[in-house]
Amino acid sequence: MASSPLDTSGWNPRLRALHDHWQSLRPAPDRLPSRRDFDPMAVPRLLPNIWLLDVRREPLRFRYRVVGTYMVMALGQDATGCWFHELYSGFGPGHSTYEDYRRLAMDGAVLWRRGRAMFAVHVESCTQLERVVLPLADDGVTVDRALGMTVHYADDGSEI
Repeated sequence: MASSPLDTSGWNPRLRALHDHWQSLRPAPDRLPSRRDFDPMAVPRLLPNIWLLDVRREPLRFRYRVVGTYMVMALGQDATGCWFHELYSGFGPGHSTYEDYRRLAMDGAVLWRRGRAMFAVHVESCTQLERVVLPLADDGVTVDRALGMTVHYADDGSEI
């Protein structure tokens, strides 16, 4: 769970800003920040694209706790309170996205990806997305929540 340096230079500047803010909240290099450490008002311009997850274990599951206004539009619904496995057909053991989220939950891994959407996205002209998912832990070690942010892109690479 030690803070391993990530090359964020190629990331969308807003995703990088959220990651940098999250890093500043870490109580120590080998500890994760908790949900209590994250004040949404510290990053107001990022809020529409931010989402917060609950991480449940045995079985390992993920649920949207909070969904920003842009993400509500992108998902085509307010997914607050929805479990990933119910919302996204095919999300489960063996699916690459599920396995990434397993690493987040079990190892405290920071997830970043840019590419095609793996699940239905209801943003017209969206051909790619970029997202970061940052682990949170009330005890500093056991991931119980995650802070995420997604940006969508059109064919020409511009943000939607």
